[in-house]
Amino acid sequence: MARGGTEDLQALAGALHSWHTGSRLRALSSEWPFVRFGKLAEAHERGEATEFKWRMLQASPQLLKLRPLIDAAITEPHLSQLFPYTSMITLRFSRCTGYPYTRDLPWARPIDEGRYQVIGPDRKELGVADGPGSAALIADALPSDCGPAVAGTAYSLRDQLRDDTPGRP
Repeated sequence: MARGGTEDLQALAGALHSWHTGSRLRALSSEWPFVRFGKLAEAHERGEATEFKWRMLQASPQLLKLRPLIDAAITEPHLSQLFPYTSMITLRFSRCTGYPYTRDLPWARPIDEGRYQVIGPDRKELGVADGPGSAALIADALPSDCGPAVAGTAYSLRDQLRDDTPGRP
């Protein structure tokens, strides 16, 4: 979640070395000024990415159509523990905090003022409701093994699940 650019190959190698050896974001940016990062990256570093992302969505003026659903979902314990993200004016949920996100959970999109269509991961409609009703529909459709979002990506989560499966090499 950090980024930067330089034409100085020694500086680039130094920044990569610092990152690979565990430098924190602020130290990395201080030592290598071309490295930049945002508040979400710091939240990831603190282990608070999910909570921070929910607050970001609530504060976003671009997501007014989703606001009633976001406000309802953040108060629903099964949903608020998942990493929220938006895509094409839809509210989606992930089991992991890094991109690419998981895409195996229900999601919702606005259809008119204050009402949402809830869609399952198989792309079948689960129902239409207001914000609280849609949050309930989504929570009810979550898989039973759906716990808090974990750090990492859909790939690392898939690999972890594969490694934890008894009888698998």
